[in-house]
Amino acid sequence: MAEKKGKLSFRNLLYNNKFMLPFSIVVSVIFWLVINISENPTREQTISDIPINISTSGTMVEDLGLDIISGGFGEKASVRVSGPSYVVSSLKPSDITVYAVLDQVNAAGTYNLKLQAVKNSSFANYNILGITPESISVTFDNVDTKSFMVTPKAIGAVAQAGLIAQTPVVTHAENETVDITGPRTEIQKIAMVVAEAQVNKTLSETESFDAVIKLFDQDGNEISTDPFTIPKTTIKISVPIFKSKELPIRAEFTNVPDFFKSSPIPHTLSENVTTVIGPPNIIDSLTEITLSPIDFYNISLEKHSFDCRLNLPTAVKSYENVDYVTVVIDVANLRERTFTVTRFSPYNYNPNLNITVTKALKNVKLCGPAASIQTLSDEDLIAEIDMSGKQAGEYSVTVKITARNHPDVWQIGTYSVIVKATEN
Repeated sequence: MAEKKGKLSFRNLLYNNKFMLPFSIVVSVIFWLVINISENPTREQTISDIPINISTSGTMVEDLGLDIISGGFGEKASVRVSGPSYVVSSLKPSDITVYAVLDQVNAAGTYNLKLQAVKNSSFANYNILGITPESISVTFDNVDTKSFMVTPKAIGAVAQAGLIAQTPVVTHAENETVDITGPRTEIQKIAMVVAEAQVNKTLSETESFDAVIKLFDQDGNEISTDPFTIPKTTIKISVPIFKSKELPIRAEFTNVPDFFKSSPIPHTLSENVTTVIGPPNIIDSLTEITLSPIDFYNISLEKHSFDCRLNLPTAVKSYENVDYVTVVIDVANLRERTFTVTRFSPYNYNPNLNITVTKALKNVKLCGPAASIQTLSDEDLIAEIDMSGKQAGEYSVTVKITARNHPDVWQIGTYSVIVKATEN
């Protein structure tokens, strides 16, 4: 009875739709495969959107230090294949590798690289018939980094009446140079880097503007920045607005004898006035320009001409590019004599110290008006000794020579004496 029930159950399956529907599909697929394999054993198909691989590792390109400058990036190829229908119909772009052959690359330049395709999946039962495109253009070069000075340029910058627009400057010192990275052959074309700002207005004071970095070759033609890596494409430049003023020049002196403090020693200047230029607020405050000081101890009958630098405030400069003025001392009525100094006057010393100078100071040369020099004697001279900060001990101290009742004479050169300081 059980055996009969089993036979009836199998027969019943043939009339069961839930069983027969999937069973029919499976049988159909098997028949389709059999027919395709037997009736259409091979077919051709194109596999598209296969990325092109360019590997320089282990090649001469790597040995030469070359990099890919352009071409190949993001490019894709199509590969035509043939094989069993059931194989080629299932192929995907990831099943095939397309790469560029680098054998011909032996120097910087642009090359048409042949493409090759290889199988890289378990589906090996097919043939590769061709690649589209057959080659790609790729440029190789060494990548260099070079530093350039930045030249600021302000288009249409005009100063207000009475003021002067100066040559633009880079606002921040760290931007005065720029490091540009790119292909060596392209880097070599750069002759100038300009930071250009469109100002196009009248300025009453110094202002800063955003400036775009531009590259130019030696003929002044602009170069595209596309091949290069530039840290900053814009920087700040400033247009200084200055004012000019003509001012008298005055000589300055140090170690001036008392007489010449109120009545300057006769002298002439190679330039009596100068025109200076600078920020308006500074220029407006100036009434004269002084020179670097002349030490009276250096004035003698032999040396009486001095080149003195103009003392200019920060941001102020000479409009005529005058840096030095020659000062000539009138020595027509001056005389020189040599003396021995035996009188010494220490000062600024501790009262508990006893100061002694054991030797006279010989061959001391003085200069001054003839009438004063002729009436001077050794007894009129005193060597003043500054003992500030000195304790007991022996010192070599520079002295200042003064002449009693002769405030218009001065020593030529410097002199020192050996001083002994002992405790009382």
